[in-house]
Amino acid sequence: MLSLRSVRTWTVGAVLSAAVTLATYALGAMSGFTQVAKICAVKAGKGPSARPDSITESGFPLSQVCHWRDGTSVDLVPAWVNPLLYAGLTAVVVCSALAVYAAAKRKKEPVHE
Repeated sequence: MLSLRSVRTWTVGAVLSAAVTLATYALGAMSGFTQVAKICAVKAGKGPSARPDSITESGFPLSQVCHWRDGTSVDLVPAWVNPLLYAGLTAVVVCSALAVYAAAKRKKEPVHE
């Protein structure tokens, strides 16, 4: 049974959440890693030879946006990546806080022999 007193449970939850968050970030960062201009052009429906005029990248929130002069823009990072990153980071913080709380609570309890 999951309880607020289980330090190990919350610690494992924090570690697993961090692993999933890092994997999600890596997957999102690798979107269009090679041949960015060609992938942007294909996703925009312009054909592989139409190169974008500029490419804007951001590490957090994760994005890699290609822009053309006609106003077309395409983000190569899938739409689900950033919400999953925020959820994962939230889970890491919550699980870590509950692990600390459970450890502090355990120290205050008298030892039964």
